[in-house]
Amino acid sequence: MPAFAALFSLTVFAVSANIIPSILLRAARDFNISPELMSGATTIQFAGFIVATMFGGIFADRAGKKTVFVAACLFTFTGAVIWYCAGSLGMVSLGSLAMGMGGGILESMSSALLSDLFPDKRKLYLNLSQAAYCVGAASGPYLIGMLLTGEGISWRLIFIFLAAMAAVLLVFYALSRIPKSTAEEAISFQIFIRIIKKWGFICPCIVIFLYVFAETVHMVFINYYLRKHLQAPENWAVYGLSVFWLSMTLGRMICAFIPESVSYRKIIASLMFVSGLLMFSQLLVQQWQTGIVVFALTGFAFSGTWPLIVGLTAKINPGYSGTVIGITVASGAVGTVVAAPVMGLCFNLLPLSHAFSFASGSLFVGAILIVLVKAKP
Repeated sequence: MPAFAALFSLTVFAVSANIIPSILLRAARDFNISPELMSGATTIQFAGFIVATMFGGIFADRAGKKTVFVAACLFTFTGAVIWYCAGSLGMVSLGSLAMGMGGGILESMSSALLSDLFPDKRKLYLNLSQAAYCVGAASGPYLIGMLLTGEGISWRLIFIFLAAMAAVLLVFYALSRIPKSTAEEAISFQIFIRIIKKWGFICPCIVIFLYVFAETVHMVFINYYLRKHLQAPENWAVYGLSVFWLSMTLGRMICAFIPESVSYRKIIASLMFVSGLLMFSQLLVQQWQTGIVVFALTGFAFSGTWPLIVGLTAKINPGYSGTVIGITVASGAVGTVVAAPVMGLCFNLLPLSHAFSFASGSLFVGAILIVLVKAKP
C-alpha cells in the first residue's frame, strides 16, 4: 500500500501541476487579465512547492514521512477548493500556493519513500513513479481539452475533481504503514551542512534545475505556443500537452528497465543533449501538426532525466532520503519558478518562434556539467 500510495501521489501531483496551464486562457478571460499575468499563478504554485519540498524533507526525516504525506493531501485539497471558489487574483494566489505546497511534498517524498522501499531498484521504481506522474500530466489536459471544447463546462469544476483525488490519496496514506528512516543518527544542523557541502550533492541540484527549467517551458507554454504562434485549434493546443506527457510516459517505462549498474551520468547527459537538439528544432516548425510531433519527440527524450537525477542523488547520499531528495527536487522547482518570468521576458524581446530554441540552452549546459564533473563521496 505505501508503494501504491507513492505512485498515486505522482498522478495527483501531475494533475495539480498541469491544471493551471490547461485552463490558462479560459481563466484569464474570465478574470479579464492577460494570459501572461495569469501564468504567474504557476510561479506562485511552485514557490510553495519549493518551500514545502525543502523543509518537508527535513521534517520527514525527523518526524516521519506519514505526517508530511497527510499534510500534503490536505494542502492539495484546500488549494483546489480555494481555486474553485476564487473570485479574485488574491484567492487564486492563495489556492496556487496551497496546491504547490501539497504537490511539493507529494512529488519529493513519494520518491524518497520509493528509494527507501527499493534501494536496489531505484531506476525501476523512480521511473515508474514518473510514468505515473505522466499519466496524470497527460490525462488531465486531455480531459480538460475535451470538457472545454466549445463552451463546455466551467473550468472551475476541474478543481473539484482534483480535490476528490486528494481526498482518496489521504485515505491511502492514513491506512499505510510507512517505514521509518534507516539513518543511525537523526538529521541535525551539522549533518545537514555536511550533506549540502558535497559536490556530489550540489552538482545534481544544479543539473535538475536546468532540466526542470526546460521541462516547465513545455508544461506552461505548449498550449500558448501552439495556439498563438502556430494557430492550432484550442482543443489541439491543449492536447499537445497531453501528447508531450504521453510520449514521456513511454520513455520512462523504457528507462525503468535500465540496469542499476549502468552509469547514471552517461544516460542523463545523453538524454539532455538529445532533448536540447529537439527543443532547438522548434525554430524550424511552421505548422501546428509538426509542432506537436516535435513536442512528442522531446517528451520521449526527456523521459528518464528527472528520475535518474533523483536516483543519482539518493545513491551518492544514502541515509537521509527525505532531506537529500527534498532539497534536490526543490532545486528543480526553482527552475519552474524561474521559467515563467524568464520566458515572459523572452516573448517580449524575441519572436515567439524563438521561445523553445532559446530555452534549449539549459539542457546543453546540464549535459556538459553532469558528464564532466565526477561526484566526490
